[in-house]
Amino acid sequence: MPIFATWYACTFHPLLVGGPTLLPFWLAIIVGAFLLSIRPLTAWHIRLSGFDNLGHGLGIYTVFPEEGTAIYSEIYSYIRHPIYLGSFCAALGFAFFRNNLLALFTALIFLIPVLNETRLEDKEMIERFGEEHKKYIKNTGALFPHKNIGNWNRNISVILSRFLLVIYLDTFLRIKLKS
Repeated sequence: MPIFATWYACTFHPLLVGGPTLLPFWLAIIVGAFLLSIRPLTAWHIRLSGFDNLGHGLGIYTVFPEEGTAIYSEIYSYIRHPIYLGSFCAALGFAFFRNNLLALFTALIFLIPVLNETRLEDKEMIERFGEEHKKYIKNTGALFPHKNIGNWNRNISVILSRFLLVIYLDTFLRIKLKS
């Protein structure tokens, strides 16, 4: 159970961190709301694929893993760990609501337990499902899609790079104007 304390601390901690403002208020609210909205969307898609939120991590398949089946359809055809993506985006959304660099850094720290957990889960799934799951890992991204979606990944990369450029320029101009 200690993992749950760490998990929720990493998700909500960005709300508690103060620091100098990073973005204009309106932009921080829009970006935060967008990122936060990804969490319920991933939960909804997980439910469509055959899991419910509690059953996904705490259900009978945890106690009797041999009873479980692998699901490779719906959202799982794009990413292997959608619940982790949703939780990470929620942490980022909270960081943007707080609107400072330290909160953003705190949200990024959340990737440490997420990446560790994805590695452990993939290892367990390979033990249970063998070559089929190895092939699935090769063709599906852990948190972000990299195959099966055509140009979507390229478009997201362009949007993210432009967004980061706006953040950088805005921060640079604020520093210049204060000097």
